[in-house]
Amino acid sequence: MGLWVLHLISAGSVLAMERIEWECEVCNQPIEEGDGSLWVDIDEADRVATAKEHWRREHTSGEGTLCTVDDPLDAPAEARWHQTHHACRPKDEIRGYEVDVGRIRTPWLLLTWTSHLLGKLWVYENSNWLGLVKDVAHAHGADVSTS
Repeated sequence: MGLWVLHLISAGSVLAMERIEWECEVCNQPIEEGDGSLWVDIDEADRVATAKEHWRREHTSGEGTLCTVDDPLDAPAEARWHQTHHACRPKDEIRGYEVDVGRIRTPWLLLTWTSHLLGKLWVYENSNWLGLVKDVAHAHGADVSTS
């Protein structure tokens, strides 16, 4: 999984909310409102859901508890959220769920979208949205390490 590249611009006031500048993962240029989005391939998320269900069945005991896994890295990967300009987005037939970057320009807007997206179980369980949120928090100086 690639790293999320984003930059925060301070509005110059302690009370002002920092602006999230999304960078296209294809051309590495900033994405302006209306020119690009954050998106995930819904078909990929569906494949992840199926793979996770098979994985859980293989790693669950008869009592319904998850067995110890020798290598937890063998669990299926999550569907990845992308950040691209519309012009840089792959042209193949991708059934995507997308959000224009202009709707996620501040941490508060990101929190609002997170609340909305967590109502969609497939986002929470089968995509890396929470990793994206963690990356933004880290870029804001938050300690996101887990102990």
